[in-house]
Amino acid sequence: MKYVFMKNYSKKYPIRKMADIFKVSRSGYYAYLHRDRGKRFQQREKYQFMVRDIFINHKRRYGSMRIAEEIVENDHEVITRQRVSKIMKHLHLQSRRKRWKKHPKPEGRATVAANILDQNFAVKSPNTVWVSDITNMYYRHGKAYLTVVLDLFNREPVGWKLSRSMHAKNTSIPALENAVFACHPGPGLLFHSDQGSQYHDTKLLFYMEEHHIQRSMSGKGCCYDNAVIESFFSTLKCELSEYREAETFDELELMLFEYIEGYYKNMRRHSYLNGRTPYEYKKMYYEK
Repeated sequence: MKYVFMKNYSKKYPIRKMADIFKVSRSGYYAYLHRDRGKRFQQREKYQFMVRDIFINHKRRYGSMRIAEEIVENDHEVITRQRVSKIMKHLHLQSRRKRWKKHPKPEGRATVAANILDQNFAVKSPNTVWVSDITNMYYRHGKAYLTVVLDLFNREPVGWKLSRSMHAKNTSIPALENAVFACHPGPGLLFHSDQGSQYHDTKLLFYMEEHHIQRSMSGKGCCYDNAVIESFFSTLKCELSEYREAETFDELELMLFEYIEGYYKNMRRHSYLNGRTPYEYKKMYYEK
């Protein structure tokens, strides 16, 4: 693999310098260049570089399944997830992994608003069901709160807000306002959340009534009713683990903007969307 790297970067770096870094002989490198290599070897070498490039471009966020999908779609190469997994193991590439927690499922808890969603996460059209929640974001010198509004149709974060306080005027209200401004949903939109105080604030309720948005709330302490957005937060904190190193609130906000608006919506493939990005999935819906 060292000789392969040297060959691909021979026009950029001196062979002598790369040989010293990798602790190999120049004669061995030149012997490698003249070695008779068959089609199978060449194909394996090509796939290794494809896998490595995609892995690096996505900052260790892609596993074997998404890398295989990327190669098939963009490079029109026939490659299986199992083969990509073997290549990643050979190259010592391991994607970031989420840690799953099990929570007890509560029974018979009263709700502030009726649970209309009732864990029905399969939505057939955009801007019909949105879910929202708030999570803590600890960075180097402080703590912030990230509020996200997610469209269940294509798992797209349609609105979000990073704030320094937990008040509704800084969390749920601006996040929902941003989502409405960006998507212009029609009357009858269902907005689901937990029973946090930010979601039964008087100003928020007035705003929802003004825009003909119907409320739905999870049972108290029931994580399953908002599982989709909890999964989004888990993915974000895993794939953007460097957010903890942000020095300031503004730096953290920029990191989130680049991940959510630049990467998650437009580049990251989603298994629920048949390997499409949220943007591609919505585009396909409107084209049909």
